[in-house]
Amino acid sequence: LIRWPGAVKAGRNVSPILHATDVLPTLCEAAGVGLAPGLVTDGVSFFGYFAGKSSMPVREVAAWRMKPDPAAYG
Repeated sequence: LIRWPGAVKAGRNVSPILHATDVLPTLCEAAGVGLAPGLVTDGVSFFGYFAGKSSMPVREVAAWRMKPDPAAYG
């Protein structure tokens, strides 16, 4: 959920898949600051996309692996 009058159009529905790693780059771009020098992140900024200023970022790879939890099966 995003609410930022004047920056993000109200009532807009989008359907990209975001990951927790995208939060930091998105918030940094929205605040107009860069990531700390030398900081490496797997995330991409979606701010331009949400603000309607750019197309959806292209993610090279998106993969999830979930191991079954033996405790959950008795």
